[in-house]
Amino acid sequence: MQSGYTFWVMGLPQSGKTYLGKSVYQELDLIHLDSDAMREHLFPIPTYEQQEREIVYKSLICSSRVLNDQGRSVILSATGYLEKYRIMANNIITNCRFIYLECPIEICEKRDIKKVYEDSRNGLKDNLPIKIIGKNEDYIKKHYKMVDVYEYPKRFDLLIDNSVDNPKKPITLLKEYIKKTLHF
Repeated sequence: MQSGYTFWVMGLPQSGKTYLGKSVYQELDLIHLDSDAMREHLFPIPTYEQQEREIVYKSLICSSRVLNDQGRSVILSATGYLEKYRIMANNIITNCRFIYLECPIEICEKRDIKKVYEDSRNGLKDNLPIKIIGKNEDYIKKHYKMVDVYEYPKRFDLLIDNSVDNPKKPITLLKEYIKKTLHF
């Protein structure tokens, strides 16, 4: 049996990861794993503390591997804010491809239906992973008190600009990349 692939869609919170995953998984016969859904099952009242995040990422990565070993391909929607999670994925998942969604923080804030950015601005949340060293530090310093660092990926297999007004363009780019990778 041929091993499946994991396509990890990562980016800042509210950059469109889940939307993209949900937009393509059925059409391409993929299994969609989402960090928010996994977290909800593991931690009904999430704290987003480091230990909790470790468990969620390890669960997502190991679940992807089990499914890949059964010949199923997965689209994984998760922030992936630390390089150590991406390294873990590479060490555990045989065929892992990283898709990074480039999206300015101002647009992520506008899409913030969960109010995580608002809570962070108001000091109710102090561990939102949005500070990209060398990219958005001045904006963060001006508008936020306490945030976590989002380590910009050292490598990715596909970069998608998800700040575009046309939501179909990122979907098309992702579908084309997955189809090419899966040879169909």
